[in-house]
Amino acid sequence: MMVGLPAPGDGWDVSTWANPDDDDGWWPGIYQAYAVFSGISVALLGLAFMYAYETTDRYKRRKRLKRLALHAVMILFGAIIIIPASLHFFDTLAQSVAPNASEFFSTPGNLGKLGVGLLLGGGLALFQSSIVLVGIGVLLAIFVAIHFLVAFWPLFWVARLAPISSVEWVGNAGIAAFYALCVMRVLQSAFLRVMFELPWDPVTAGGGSAIAALIMTIIGLYIAFITLPRTFAKKAIPGVQMLSSQSPSSEDIREGYQESRQRIGNVKGRFEQIRSGSSGSTTPAHQREGSTSSFQSRAYAGSGGSPSGRTDVGEVTGSSNRALTGNSGDGSTSSSSSSSSSSSSGLSDSGEVDSGTWDNRRYKARKAARRGHQ
Repeated sequence: MMVGLPAPGDGWDVSTWANPDDDDGWWPGIYQAYAVFSGISVALLGLAFMYAYETTDRYKRRKRLKRLALHAVMILFGAIIIIPASLHFFDTLAQSVAPNASEFFSTPGNLGKLGVGLLLGGGLALFQSSIVLVGIGVLLAIFVAIHFLVAFWPLFWVARLAPISSVEWVGNAGIAAFYALCVMRVLQSAFLRVMFELPWDPVTAGGGSAIAALIMTIIGLYIAFITLPRTFAKKAIPGVQMLSSQSPSSEDIREGYQESRQRIGNVKGRFEQIRSGSSGSTTPAHQREGSTSSFQSRAYAGSGGSPSGRTDVGEVTGSSNRALTGNSGDGSTSSSSSSSSSSSSGLSDSGEVDSGTWDNRRYKARKAARRGHQ
């Protein structure tokens, strides 16, 4: 419980890994949940297979299929050999590094270390009960977390295939947490080994060394069972998750750049179509501008205006008035001219520009230009 890892079956009997007995703790129920989640994951692998064939690029498709095959192997063979082998390996390594009970009872000095440790634990329970409760809570949390991470193992691996970054992050974090806890147990065992080897005998090592060893033991226990799990939760798990995630390759960056350029070209073409549709013509913009300029030049030349193709508001307005009042008498002509001159200024009685006057003037100018062309 202090440094070991829960593992299914017997470590030296591979046949018991995939079929844990009923007296093997939580593992029978965990494996039943694993079977249910494996069925869901296999169904989701079908969607991942369809997503792999969504692209027309052979390189990208082959890359997705290889990744899909690897994740399928991790799901199908996880409970059979991958998870049990990992847990038994780290459990054996952690327990071989940590001091065992026989070493504590081997010599009187080591037995004294055990007695001092029990007294230290009792003193902390009386005066600093919160630290003891936190340490026990960490040990229980590690024990429970290992079982739950094994149960959700298939879902973690299929989540890593999701095209959504948040879902992929969940899969990477789950797999990283599993192996981070295994490594942390080995480090805790290493701390216990170092503290066990410190000289505690005041006769042989001296009073100062014994007191220093006692203080170092208190600090080491706090680091091993409180600070180290907290550090792993904040730093190590996100770091391993970042390393296990797929970083973009140069090929992916190049494909993203080409797709971005294609999208920009599509937007530009769509903008040109909207401009063409708003003017009522399907010709390109440069041809439409050229034809409009030549058309205006011919219209102005026919009405006695300037053939330069530039829009002169006064001339166009005068030609518009002449075209509209060409069949009237002199009196009507002079009145139209006076009204035209008064309206050509584009000013209202208050001296401000009247937008309606400008719109009316543009309409008459276009109408006069069309009549001049005819």
